[in-house]
Amino acid sequence: MLISPPFLPQGSYTEEGFLNAAMPPPISTVSGTGGAPEGSFPVSGGFEWHNGLHLDSPILPHGYGCLPVCAIADGVVVYAKPPPQECTELNHGQTYGAFSDEKDAVTWTDTGMLVLAHTTEIGASGHTPTTVTFYSAYMHLSQLAPGIVAGKKVARKEVIGQGGQIYGHRRQIHFEICCDDANLQKLIGRKIVNDYSNIADPLRAWQAVDQVPPEDGRSDSVFGQIHIYLSDKTPVRSNPPTSHRRSGDNKTLDQVLWVSIAYQQGRSILTTRDKYGQVVASREEKEPEQFEYKLYKTASERHASLTDASDSSPSGWYELLRFGRNLGRDPLPADAAHWRKIPTADGELWADLNGPGTRKFSDADCLPVMGWNCYDDDPSPNDQRCDSRQMKLLVRDPADPESLLDRVKLAARLGKPEVRAKLRRTICKAPCEWDRNTVTKRYGWVREEFGNPDDWTRFERHLLATSFDDLPQEYLDAQWHFHPHEFIAHFRQCGWLSEREFKQLLPINVLRGTEKAAVWEPVPKPNANEISNPVFTYHRIPLNKTFRKYCINTPQRMAAFFGNSIQETTWWGELYETPEPSAWYIPWNGRGFLQLTHASNYIQYWKFRGIAIDDKAETSLIAATKKAKEIWNNKNREIAKTANTYLADEVSGVTPQMKDWRNLIGNRRDIPVAINAADSAGAYWAWMGMARYADQPIVIERRSAQTNFGSKIYYRSPAFWQASACVNLPATVNFLYDHRLNGFVDRCVAWAQALAVLAENRFPDAQGKLTLDYPEGHTPRREK
Repeated sequence: MLISPPFLPQGSYTEEGFLNAAMPPPISTVSGTGGAPEGSFPVSGGFEWHNGLHLDSPILPHGYGCLPVCAIADGVVVYAKPPPQECTELNHGQTYGAFSDEKDAVTWTDTGMLVLAHTTEIGASGHTPTTVTFYSAYMHLSQLAPGIVAGKKVARKEVIGQGGQIYGHRRQIHFEICCDDANLQKLIGRKIVNDYSNIADPLRAWQAVDQVPPEDGRSDSVFGQIHIYLSDKTPVRSNPPTSHRRSGDNKTLDQVLWVSIAYQQGRSILTTRDKYGQVVASREEKEPEQFEYKLYKTASERHASLTDASDSSPSGWYELLRFGRNLGRDPLPADAAHWRKIPTADGELWADLNGPGTRKFSDADCLPVMGWNCYDDDPSPNDQRCDSRQMKLLVRDPADPESLLDRVKLAARLGKPEVRAKLRRTICKAPCEWDRNTVTKRYGWVREEFGNPDDWTRFERHLLATSFDDLPQEYLDAQWHFHPHEFIAHFRQCGWLSEREFKQLLPINVLRGTEKAAVWEPVPKPNANEISNPVFTYHRIPLNKTFRKYCINTPQRMAAFFGNSIQETTWWGELYETPEPSAWYIPWNGRGFLQLTHASNYIQYWKFRGIAIDDKAETSLIAATKKAKEIWNNKNREIAKTANTYLADEVSGVTPQMKDWRNLIGNRRDIPVAINAADSAGAYWAWMGMARYADQPIVIERRSAQTNFGSKIYYRSPAFWQASACVNLPATVNFLYDHRLNGFVDRCVAWAQALAVLAENRFPDAQGKLTLDYPEGHTPRREK
């Protein structure tokens, strides 16, 4: 799933800063409620269900208008209603002055509306994708973008409209995200069972926060932070472990804790919480370097420390460190201990995060202990008034028991930071606000609160004017609503690419050569065939699992991977390098998505996966490799051309099984075996340390190349250069744009394409200004 906010501001931001700039909070408040935010989620105003947020469209630099509204994800328009022209008639339904102190005030409300359906993926069980559908709704638009009509497919970041007026407040929209029952279960990974009858504390909706997890979390979708439940029997020690196999001579924790592991830009942050989810302490693992960057090294060391490693593999240990559990099929001892130094209220201690009674989860599990909860206990579920006891308990003032029954007091607390923080991860079931057919049913209770019948008449006229009688049933059925900001921030961590998203990564036209002499050509049709190309059909899920396992999970890292992989596989045409016949390293030429080349790299990968290598064959092969390289360096080129005869399979000592393993890495059809073209690329990424270069700040440089079709523009970055050099020609990493790195211009085209698809970076125009949403001269590969 790729997802963005509805506004895309310019400039450089951290992830949190970008989201805050793209989804600024409302600036106005509801009169008479003590500061409750107008358009807050999930309740607003008079403590009524409000299914989304009111957002202000950020003003463009120098005051030249405001940012347009963009589609938050790839999808299809299922409803489009352009707004009527603004008027000033007092009795017009859209001039209702809802929050004005003047009874006859005229404040216009725009009613342009769009609903998009987004069908995407968040993971896979085996080779079966976990497909989800959710909806985004954009109300109070002043205009729809040209061509935006029902049935049109839209791409993430595509302009779809312009913010309008809400009760006279300009450049605003109502924005919501929702889904139906079945898709909620898939999004959060569990069934919704709200049974309050036998729970002493009624705040424990859905699942008790301090309930002992009966099993590990979901494995089809895993992203974000790793959360590990530690029982009171968890082994602990004050000194570093002497063994990485479990033993019974350790003390126990004697309390329940949760430990969260956040890997980001090389850092590993451990956060400890009590059983209710309250943060106890936090620390960064940095001994002596950033822990995430040395995951491969640490896993290999723990494997190597075992006296008997017959049931072990570095890959198994890597997954234990990465996920808290082994999600793959590589060997890991049944008694493997996952020792980490965790912070506690009293200091630090070593704890076995794989000890008895531990349970492993990720952010994909939407854990109640992390604040996620579902609310569907409103006894009148078909009206707009919020009568959910659970919601009232969440919002009330604990020091004022009477506030539970006072809607005005409850609404007044909605603006308090501590309350707003608690509401961000609520998932609430409420009826659609925009269904004209249910207006009387949803707001009949308000009639009783109006003293003057004329007031109700004006209000009803307003409701009818700002609702619709032809909304699609699929949207009306999507009654589970998320806090839009939290939903977007949460699923931006996912990184799993659906089939539709994945296909956009392949450029339509590419460059081959250097700046002075390049070829501009279309990607060959067989490669671009979205039905038959096995990269799209067979390898997409293994690649997604590779990204998940090896932390290739940010737009920058993924773009660095694809920039190299798409070029090395000849635009996803082959997973097998065809070098010059005399190349000294044949038949150990490149295979995979980041191509393993040379026998030593194949052997290193097999050992990482726990595959036993015949000692005699390995010794013979290494000796043959050394001899072949010596001959290749002979000044007599005729002699040098005979180098690969020493590596020929019939003389190098390689076994038939090793030949099969080697060929599997270059197989164009993904088959159900552990060795594949995707995982080998991820392991190579990890042991070469490519992430530390991909994580460097991106400075996009606009360049031109002379081609058979004149001058063509491409983009490069020092960070991408170093990431490319790291896995192709490490000796040149610190020699920026060294000509010895083959095909760098080619790689840059694929890198820029991937960056445009995966991230929100803008590209410089001819004046050097960051104004382009897509690489100059290139056309997006989008589904029609």
